[in-house]
Amino acid sequence: MGRRAPVVSVVIPAYKNAQYVNQALDSVRGQTFGDHETIIVDDCSGEEFVSNYNIADDVQLVRHACNRGPASARNTGIREAKGRYIALLDMDDIWLPEKLEKQVRAMEQDPAVGLAYCHYTLVDECLAPLSNQPRLKPITDHSFRRLLKGNVIKSCSVVLVRREALDRCGVFDEQITGADDWDLWIRIARHFRIYMDSLPLTLYRTHPSQLSGNRTIMRKNAVVVRERWLEWAARERPEWLGWLRWRLSSDLGRLSKCQRAGGDTAAALASLKRAAHICPSNPMTYLRMLNTLLLDVAGSRKK
Repeated sequence: MGRRAPVVSVVIPAYKNAQYVNQALDSVRGQTFGDHETIIVDDCSGEEFVSNYNIADDVQLVRHACNRGPASARNTGIREAKGRYIALLDMDDIWLPEKLEKQVRAMEQDPAVGLAYCHYTLVDECLAPLSNQPRLKPITDHSFRRLLKGNVIKSCSVVLVRREALDRCGVFDEQITGADDWDLWIRIARHFRIYMDSLPLTLYRTHPSQLSGNRTIMRKNAVVVRERWLEWAARERPEWLGWLRWRLSSDLGRLSKCQRAGGDTAAALASLKRAAHICPSNPMTYLRMLNTLLLDVAGSRKK
């Protein structure tokens, strides 16, 4: 007879930093809920890094032959997972001991819940809490609409997902780096309830090399996600089109700010023209456009 499947499968995408990976593994081993398996998916780090991972006999290591990004690594881990719940842990984050226990209990008590998430504490590279901590943005029973407005689930590391939800809604879209998690949470919220725990059960580490530092990529793909759901609303919920267009115009405005900061004034103005076309009533679009033009003129004079 085969070994009984665990209740939870923990998926850790790993890339190069063995110290972070080992700290993440220690936080999994320290969980008060013990019925879980751990799957590390190394995204082609190289043997000099992988050899320093502290992988015990009960940890499964899967290695990509080429670097494919964190969404692909998570999807590989999900495909390998045997548990009825999938817990995602980024390699640079840490779980507090009761994280899994509390979330599994919540999911077991309500089969309609497809995803549970918790609050988190922002920490620096050495895991010291930062002075400015995020404010919790709770999700109500209208979780689908709330997530369409914006991603309040800021990290994969705070999430526990029901396998049934992934089977029904799909996995991470590997083509929209930086917004793939938000896209998946929306898809799940359309069909399942979302449970939120207000306790900060995860330490979210901030450091210069993390993906969230690339704001332009994230903003571009946030626009892609918003456009997808705008198309859906046109078919299914036309009464939502007004505020979704407003949100898309705001997303394009934030993208233009990143493009301008990167020195691409032409791209910034193109984004703002799109924003004005999509939602002519958003005054921030015109303020950003004026500011971009003035900065462009000032920069030309300096030259």
